[in-house]
Amino acid sequence: MNRPYYPFCVQIELVQGCNRNCEFCGTQGIEKTVHFTTADTISHVARLLKRSGFTGRILLAGHGEPTLHPEAAKLVGIMKAALPKAHISMFTNGYGVLKKPELLHQLFGAGLDAIMFDEYSDNILYRKIKSIEGINRYTVDVLYKGVPLFDRSKKKRVVIAPPIEEGETKMNRKLCNHCGAGMPPLKRPLAKKCSIIFRDFFIRWDGNVAICCNDFRGEYYVCNINECNVFEEAYFHPRLEAARKRLMQNDRGFYPCSICDVTPLRVGLLPDKKGTYTMPLPTEADIRLTENKYPPLAVLRKREWE
Repeated sequence: MNRPYYPFCVQIELVQGCNRNCEFCGTQGIEKTVHFTTADTISHVARLLKRSGFTGRILLAGHGEPTLHPEAAKLVGIMKAALPKAHISMFTNGYGVLKKPELLHQLFGAGLDAIMFDEYSDNILYRKIKSIEGINRYTVDVLYKGVPLFDRSKKKRVVIAPPIEEGETKMNRKLCNHCGAGMPPLKRPLAKKCSIIFRDFFIRWDGNVAICCNDFRGEYYVCNINECNVFEEAYFHPRLEAARKRLMQNDRGFYPCSICDVTPLRVGLLPDKKGTYTMPLPTEADIRLTENKYPPLAVLRKREWE
């Protein structure tokens, strides 16, 4: 990838839909029907990333619970076989592993490097996970202050995160409104940059790409990765490049960035990882590109404030 900036993380959605019913989550703003990605989509994405030379982080998460996928371990194996140097991790609420503890060993056996369990105030994940037979094969960390969320130096790592719904936690994660699908939208745009669109790249279960993972409803459509011949075709898509130019000018005046309350870290080091590259100013054509409207990528459910 011979561009001055590139994603640190490619996030892939194995499942759209969740077994929990958290009111603060953006899944409350989309249909309840569960959708699963396919091995064909995962294989295609893996091929594109391999050709691009990607060796960063692959995160299996998204707008649902990945352990609901009946072939989760198989899909991890496909990614690891194609990208042995990439760090593959998964976010989960623990449902699939607690229901079927052997799944944890299957995921690690297939090539998963780390699994992050999101604790909630209405369960006792830590105690349950620590009691899984064979858990001592892995490094188990509780994500308090000073403990990194991602650590490539530790292989086969189990991370347990404190309850996120209790507000500001002792880690580098906090609740956000998921572009109005999880919690009420902002009334006016933030005048701030955003690093997510530079650092992360999000692929939905069906291969569709929206602006970022916080666009739960997929209201800023970019392309479908299954129709791309190279990864750069999607990551440097004109719709994303136009949005990046505007965000570099602290301009979130386009939907759904205009209603998003996310304030990511390290925005001073943009667009490249050292902050040395100068992003071109947005043109009138860029403005038009960011304001083009497409149907949402998910079936919507209205929230109480809509």
